[in-house]
Amino acid sequence: MSDNEEGVYCICRTTDTSRFMIGCDNCNEWYHGDCISITEQFAKSISKFFCLICRTNNPSLKTIHKNEKITQARGTFCGDCSGCFRTQDCGKCEGCEEGRRCRKRICKVERKKKEEKREKRRREEEEAERLRLEEEERERERKRREKERKKREKEKEKEEEMQRKKDRYQNDDEYVPPELSRGAKRATRRKPEQAAPKRTRRRGEEDVWSTQTAEPQQCHGPKCVQSSRPNSKYCSDECGMKLAMSRIFEILPARIQAWQRKPSEADIANQKALQKIRLQIREAELEEIGCRRKKHELEELIKKGKSQTITEEDVEDGEDPEMNYCVTCGHEFSSKTLNRHMERCFNRFESQTSYGSAFPTKNDLVDLFCEFYNASQQTYCKRLKILCPEHYKEPKVLDSEVCGFPLQKILFDDEHVDFCRLAKKKCIKHISWERLKRAQIDNDIIRARLKREELTDQERIVHMQMTSRGGVLGLMLHNTIDNEDEDLNQEKPQRRICPKRDEDIRPTAYHGDHDYGFRQ
Repeated sequence: MSDNEEGVYCICRTTDTSRFMIGCDNCNEWYHGDCISITEQFAKSISKFFCLICRTNNPSLKTIHKNEKITQARGTFCGDCSGCFRTQDCGKCEGCEEGRRCRKRICKVERKKKEEKREKRRREEEEAERLRLEEEERERERKRREKERKKREKEKEKEEEMQRKKDRYQNDDEYVPPELSRGAKRATRRKPEQAAPKRTRRRGEEDVWSTQTAEPQQCHGPKCVQSSRPNSKYCSDECGMKLAMSRIFEILPARIQAWQRKPSEADIANQKALQKIRLQIREAELEEIGCRRKKHELEELIKKGKSQTITEEDVEDGEDPEMNYCVTCGHEFSSKTLNRHMERCFNRFESQTSYGSAFPTKNDLVDLFCEFYNASQQTYCKRLKILCPEHYKEPKVLDSEVCGFPLQKILFDDEHVDFCRLAKKKCIKHISWERLKRAQIDNDIIRARLKREELTDQERIVHMQMTSRGGVLGLMLHNTIDNEDEDLNQEKPQRRICPKRDEDIRPTAYHGDHDYGFRQ
C-alpha cells in the first residue's frame, strides 16, 4: 500500500472517521455504515461481519447474527411506587369485583406507559384519518375540475358550430343549394298535379343572426380620439387610468381642505379617548412599579424578621376545644391543626387540575410563572411559581427558624416594626405567610401588566380608526356638508368629467406639479 493509501477507509476511500463504521472480520477493512447500507442499530445484532469483496472471493463466508433472546410478555415493574409494594388486593375497586387485577397493585410506571402508547396509537389513527379525508377531497376536486373542463369543451364546440352556421348564411350571393338526392329525382317523375313544388332553401327572417354591433363610440379618456373597445368606455387601460387621475386631482384637493378646515366629531371623540387611555396606561405602569417596589421591600422585611430571636414566653400550651370544618373537604378539625390541614387539602385538590399553555412566557414575567414543561401534554404550567402545588416545594423549616411575621396593620411601615418571635414550627397563626404575601404581590404585578396590555390594544384600535378616517379612499367616497359654513353652501357642484370629444376636454384637469392643498 502506498503512502497516499494509508489512513483511508471504506469503498469511498476517505479519511473520515466521524461517522459510524463497521470492520470486516476477514480483511480487517473498515467501512462506513451509510456507504454499505448498514445502520448502527442493525450492526448491534451482527456477531461476525464479512464485506462484499471477501464474500465474493470466498462464498463460504457468511455474516453471522446474534441469537435474539425471547422474553416472556409480562408487566413492567419499577419497584419504587406503592403499586409494586402492595401485596394484597383492596377488594373495592372494579378490578377486584370483576375478578381482574387490583387497580391499586398496578405499577404506576406501567400504567403511564400504557396510557402513552394508547395516546400515540390514537394520534396515529387520527393522522391516518386526516390523510384519507384529504385524499378524498383532492379526488373530488380533481373530478370537479375534469367535469368543468369537459363542460367548457362542449360549450366551445357548440359555439363553433353556431359560428359555422352563422357564416354559412351570411350572404345570399354565396349560397349554393345542395344537389338533388336520388329521392328528389324520383319525385320529378310524378305527375305535375301530384308532385310538390320544387323549393330551394333560402335564408328567411328566422335564419338571420344579428351580427351588427353597437355603434362605435369615442373613448372617454382625456384628449383621446380613438374608438372604445367593445363593452367598454375606453380604448385602453391607460385612458381609464388617466381619467381617474384627473378626477382625483380635481376632487381630492377640495375634500382635503374641507377635512382640514374643521375637525370631525369622531376625531375629537377619539382624541379624548386616546388621552384617557394614555392616562390609564401611565397609571397601570406606576401600579406595576409600585408592586415591584413592594416586592423588594417584602424581601427586606422577611430578611429582617428572620434575624429575630425565638422567645418561648408567648407559646400557648393550653388546648383549644373549639372545632371547625374544612371548607375544602368538609371534615372537622381543631383550631390548632385546621390551618395546616386546609393548606394541604387545598394543594391536593388543586393538583387535580392543570393550567397550561402551549407557548412559554418570553417577557419579564417569566420569573412569576411556574413554566414547568409537561412532555406528555406538551404544555407549560401557568400557575404562579410560588403557589404551584405540583412543581413547587417549600424549603424545609428548621427548628431554630423564627416566624418573623410583622405585627402591624401597615405592612411596609418602617417605623415601630414588631415581629412574631415564635418558632416557625409552633406558630399556628402565621402559617406560610411569606409564601402568601409573595403570591399576593406577584398577582398584583400580573394584573397590572394585563391591564396595560389591554389598554395598549385599545390605543392601537383608536389609532387605526383615526388613520383610516382621513385616507384618500375615504375622502373620495364620503363628504361631509356643514350647513353652518357659508363657504361650503356657496361652493358650486362639481362637474363629472366624461368628455366625448377633444374640444370638450377642459385643459384645467391637470397642469403638472401644482399645489392642490397637499403642502402646508
